[in-house]
Amino acid sequence: MEMGDIYGLLHYLGLSAESTRFFHVSYAVYLTTRQPARTPFAEWWLYPAVAGQYHTCIFNVKRSVCIAVDQVWETEREALRSITKYPLKRKPLPSEFIAILAAYIKIRRAACRERV
Repeated sequence: MEMGDIYGLLHYLGLSAESTRFFHVSYAVYLTTRQPARTPFAEWWLYPAVAGQYHTCIFNVKRSVCIAVDQVWETEREALRSITKYPLKRKPLPSEFIAILAAYIKIRRAACRERV
């Protein structure tokens, strides 16, 4: 159900599954939920891993994440702010954006486990 949660979050933030960027971002969030300590190393670890999964180059993945950040910031800024645990006063960097989404997914998953 984790990928379903990630897809739902991306839809909530206004991203559409009609673009490869949606899947690049979703897989990056998925990997980050698995290894959050590696998030600061997006350029060296995360983007290459996503690129390998989708048989593309690192540049395309980085561009996908950057465009997604720009799109969400322009169209769904308040929705993004609603899922952060701190005031979001500026557009997040791509690695920050992925970390925000991954943290939100992990918090929701933990909350669901507590209810069970």
